[in-house]
Amino acid sequence: MLTLMQTELDHATRKNAFRRMLEICEREDPVYAVLHQNATFTALRRDIKWHAGASFAMDFRARNWG
Repeated sequence: MLTLMQTELDHATRKNAFRRMLEICEREDPVYAVLHQNATFTALRRDIKWHAGASFAMDFRARNWG
């Protein structure tokens, strides 16, 4: 699969290979274990029209305002 991802130019074939790699890593032979999940809290004034994201990243791009 990895060789296919490195050499294949067809987008659909690469997408299928990546899907298969995720299937293996997440279901058939998990390569990680979730030990904990962090809570992230964000506060701001009501008159500010900014939306906090679901991750640690603070998105200050124009599309995230208003």
